[in-house]
Amino acid sequence: MSMVEMLRKSATLRGIPMRPVAPGSSIWRFGQGSASRHLYAAATDRDGLTGTILSRHKGWANALVAGLGFPATVQRVVHSREELVSQARALGFPVAVKPLSAGMGMGVCAEIRTEADLLRAHANAAPLSPQGMVVERHVAGLDHRLTVCGGRLTWAVIRHRARVTGDGVHAIRELISLENARRSATFHTERLKPITIDDELVIQLQNQALTLESRPAAGAPVALRSVANVARGGTVEDCTARVHPAVRDMAEAIARAARLDVIGVDFITPDITRSWRDVPCAVIEINATPAIFTDAQAAVMVEALFPPGSDGRIPTVLLVDVVPAAVDLVAGALAAGGRRVGRTDTADTQLGGAVRCEPGMDIAARVEALVADPACQALVVAVPAAEVVRGGLPLDRFDVAFAPARLPQPAESFMSGGCREVVRATPEGAIEAAVVSAALGRMLGRYTPRRPHHV
Repeated sequence: MSMVEMLRKSATLRGIPMRPVAPGSSIWRFGQGSASRHLYAAATDRDGLTGTILSRHKGWANALVAGLGFPATVQRVVHSREELVSQARALGFPVAVKPLSAGMGMGVCAEIRTEADLLRAHANAAPLSPQGMVVERHVAGLDHRLTVCGGRLTWAVIRHRARVTGDGVHAIRELISLENARRSATFHTERLKPITIDDELVIQLQNQALTLESRPAAGAPVALRSVANVARGGTVEDCTARVHPAVRDMAEAIARAARLDVIGVDFITPDITRSWRDVPCAVIEINATPAIFTDAQAAVMVEALFPPGSDGRIPTVLLVDVVPAAVDLVAGALAAGGRRVGRTDTADTQLGGAVRCEPGMDIAARVEALVADPACQALVVAVPAAEVVRGGLPLDRFDVAFAPARLPQPAESFMSGGCREVVRATPEGAIEAAVVSAALGRMLGRYTPRRPHHV
């Protein structure tokens, strides 16, 4: 299950409407109008472009962290094999080598202890590093991912390197196959990537005097990667409850300074329960689209975007077979409360009094045009009963519907199934002002005041 699917699953349980911003798009809109948010995997519409650019350049991100006064890696940006060797010698082994801009752990080699391994790391990273690569002093400790969403630390995990455990019977190649089969069977709950056999893995085994055909003793752990990255076959262990307050504050400060709404801070420390001031540690990277590993984490993120009590919806009113004056009455009452109202009927479509939508668009498309605009703070839709009978409701749910008592049965069924409350108009389609005021009052009582994100 992908991150988007996990987020959509959580949003569905909360009753939050969602759809891609365009057919086939990887960007999804969660919610309606002024209550909506855009998501691209775990990135949101409130992530700053500058922060995204910073996170993709490991040298700049490192300078940002150091400039804030937090522990950062000691690193150098290099552009040739000779420069890499020279800077690694100056830093002192062991070192780590990373492409300057690649993500998901691609091309990264850590804990390099010899110049021969350094040259192999260069060959591994060079194809991914047209702008250069980073060599940095190795930081000992456990690899943690601190995820901040909406300004607060939402979860933290320890990332373990890809590994297998010997059983005294199977070769390492077979142990990898067995582990991949287990991961495939539990992917819907664990979301672990398969372990791939490549040159980096073979070198990692050689550094332990092992090969793919070695048969480690029962209980013997075998590290398959030099870095702890889930995209490279690693595993995670939740440690949110153990994060020291100073570490929490550090992650949240980095998120603010990077101008990122959602950020993953990769932090190496021997003990996450201790302050960054008290142990040798370092922030090694920041990530603009951090991974979501579990349904529980997806639920935490959705809650950060849509706090309890919010389902990402705006006040919505449906009017069926009512007179034009009734439409003006309802829209006017909502506008008088300070809301920018989107309205559409058989005559035209408007948002805040400005005409919207080209002639000929069907009712569902006109409604979508309004709720896709974050300036829309309330929605009023007027349709003939025949339109409802033919195509159903133009929105999955309305708060209030106004309609005469006598309507075709299919229209009644659609309204009873998709409207919180149905208020009856006169047989002619008129509605008294007092009735409108009372119904809108009940509806608005379910909403807290919302301001549009962009007006």
